Amino acid sequence: MERFEVLTGNEAVAWGARLCRPQVIAAYPITPQSEIVEMLSRWIASGELNAEYINVEGEFSAGGATMGACEAGARVFTATCAQGLGYGFEYFSHIGWSRLPVVMAITNRALGGYTIYCDHRDSLSLKDHNWIQFYCENHQEALDTVIQAYRVAEDSRISMPVMVCIDGFYLSHTSSIVKIPEQELVDEFLPPTPRSQRLTTPPAGLEEKYKAFEGIWARELFKARINEQVKLVIEKVDKDFSKKFARSYGGLIEAYRCEDAEIALVAMGSMVGTAKDVVDELRDRNIPVGLIKLRVFRPFPTERIRELAKNLKVMVALDRNTAWGSPGGGGAIFEDLKSALYFSGERPLLLDFVVGLLGVDVTEADIKYAVRQGLEALKTGRVEREIDWLYWGQPYDVEAIPLTRLTSSKPHSITTNHHRYRGRLVLPGDLLCPGCVYPLAIRHILENLGKVVVPVDVVGCRALGPLMVGPWSIALFSGGACYASGIARALKVLGEKDKVEVIYCGGDGGIADVGFQPISGAAERNEDMIVVCLDNEAYMNTGIQRSSTTPLYAWTTTTQVGGVKPGKPENKKDMPLIMAAHNVPYVATASVSHIKDLIYKAKKASKIRGFRYIHILIPCSQGWRFPPEKTIEIARLAVQTCYFPLFEIENGREFRFTVKPPDKPRPVIDFLKPQGRFAHLSEAEVQEIQKWVDARLQYYRYLERFKEQ
Repeated sequence: MERFEVLTGNEAVAWGARLCRPQVIAAYPITPQSEIVEMLSRWIASGELNAEYINVEGEFSAGGATMGACEAGARVFTATCAQGLGYGFEYFSHIGWSRLPVVMAITNRALGGYTIYCDHRDSLSLKDHNWIQFYCENHQEALDTVIQAYRVAEDSRISMPVMVCIDGFYLSHTSSIVKIPEQELVDEFLPPTPRSQRLTTPPAGLEEKYKAFEGIWARELFKARINEQVKLVIEKVDKDFSKKFARSYGGLIEAYRCEDAEIALVAMGSMVGTAKDVVDELRDRNIPVGLIKLRVFRPFPTERIRELAKNLKVMVALDRNTAWGSPGGGGAIFEDLKSALYFSGERPLLLDFVVGLLGVDVTEADIKYAVRQGLEALKTGRVEREIDWLYWGQPYDVEAIPLTRLTSSKPHSITTNHHRYRGRLVLPGDLLCPGCVYPLAIRHILENLGKVVVPVDVVGCRALGPLMVGPWSIALFSGGACYASGIARALKVLGEKDKVEVIYCGGDGGIADVGFQPISGAAERNEDMIVVCLDNEAYMNTGIQRSSTTPLYAWTTTTQVGGVKPGKPENKKDMPLIMAAHNVPYVATASVSHIKDLIYKAKKASKIRGFRYIHILIPCSQGWRFPPEKTIEIARLAVQTCYFPLFEIENGREFRFTVKPPDKPRPVIDFLKPQGRFAHLSEAEVQEIQKWVDARLQYYRYLERFKEQ
């Protein structure tokens, strides 16, 4: 029998995925999606879900791993949003054109800019790349739609990827009572039927795989045929779901109180619930308004829209997106409505309202204003203004927004415009967690370079860190090093590079994982810049997910500890040695427990030209699970136990300890024991970590002796 639980939207999606028994899951944490994959990881660790979980280093790899597993014949699942979807776009497009039955959850977040809040521009960026797209109104629909999505995707007549979208924060982080279906019923509805692998061998395989896409006309004919088939399958799957679970969502669309309506709102996502309340209120006042809920945006339900439009005089689109440069300048719903109704015999008047961009609430006042404008068009028989932007129930005059430049129109010089705050670059005060030593490390690095500093940052804990005086820039998470390379080259051309130090500061995720390729490229080119990795050994800003610098057996929210999994199964990536292997001028490790050593390395790096890399261990009281007042003590124990030795390497081969390790260092248990993330370790696991520490220290000592020879 079904049971009831209070779930967030993310939890509801995770439950939907779990009930479908995916065999391979590949994903990367990103706000506000991270909770989905955290739950799946927890169930895998405890043995409640039998699946392979691939902790990839970025969304591009998530797309590739998902595609590879699906082509090999496994049932797969992934989840992402916003910049993550953009980073993996090439693979996600490839999945669509390859017609692979992948199911992907999107927790909608605005794509572009530096916001974490909701609109639909991320998922809509893939609307023309052969993905079926569902947009969910509430938590229950999110869970149920994931189950339906697998049934649709794996239908032998379809075999296409499906995207299940929920509004970030409006659904992902709010809670509702949700019915969780019985596993046996889901298995009956979605049997784990084996599918043959789709891997091919060239040349005949490639020819077969891509013959449907040869030429524009063949491609367009393919899309036209499959669109109609997909619509029929979606409608049938929803009817079958209703028979099995006594819940239906209308298939492609839900027509709410449209029987005798003259005006219909057209919307999708969480705003539909608010729109239904408005429709009910206005109906009580005898205003003839209804609502068309677009449950499926791709393929667009053209026939259903035309059928409803026959009895309507006005249709009002509510778009949580914009289609810049389109003929009308409105949103995706509006543009597709116009296209669907163009050849219709009787066309209602069309209006569009852009609402809720960047996470702004879509209020009852917004929807009532849109209805009032629809009533005015109904009264006059014409539309005065096709497109309007709404904000808190009022039109938003975009033209009145003053446009300001980031830089002056006068010739600009970084050096002449640089100011100091009583000799400081890093200002007091931040929003970081108690005990966080990030500001301590970054202040001593930046303020001891002895030059005008141009910091390049990426999202992460840095977003809550201290402010800095002078020039400053923020790059994309996966591309901080290439952005910094561009600045360094520009300053060289402009004749200012000798006076200015370009420094890219990032966390272990942005440097050792998703941003590793640009860093490796910058090192190989020997770009004149400093890269500082502030290593807290996990993705702390998004909720303590595993990174490649997370140590062996450590607990994180994506390397859970359970009866099957004992934490992270891999050793920590040795980034300092990897960077030294690029034969760059300078590589060093540093710690907040040894400030004089850190300052020495900052000053030394500033006197060297070319690519320089400093790796700083940043103990995190929240993620490592220790009292915040013990942060420096934990950092010191990391050095004393040789878990994190302090050294420098010049020109890729001249190795030197800057804090000499004792002949018999303290046992690594002294470093592990105070941390809750290692509380589950057995004696054998502690000894395995000790062997790793000893072997690495022995290798470092060999490198130092080799230099002396």
